[in-house]
Amino acid sequence: MNDPIAPSQLAPAEEVFSRAHRMTTLRGILGRSRVATTFVVLVPTVLFGRLHGYQGGWVGMLDTGVYGGAALSLLFLWRGRLLPCVVAHALWNTIAAVIIFVWY
Repeated sequence: MNDPIAPSQLAPAEEVFSRAHRMTTLRGILGRSRVATTFVVLVPTVLFGRLHGYQGGWVGMLDTGVYGGAALSLLFLWRGRLLPCVVAHALWNTIAAVIIFVWY
């Protein structure tokens, strides 16, 4: 990896697709009940994790899905805005990329 900042540039697109589009669409289809809210968080979390399978197979998918996907999905649900998710995602990607860049 030659550019440790490049991974942070993907965060806005991933958040628009994973959070804004999927969660808003599911919320519109399923409604606002507790069961619906569970699916509104769970489905994008699982799909977000699957997008990150390159980060160590099942372990990477599970880790990214649970910690990144669920946390950002809950943040989007709580705040109702995408910007905090984009900032958190970009910061995390940048920190992780710099650590990998320096470590290796």
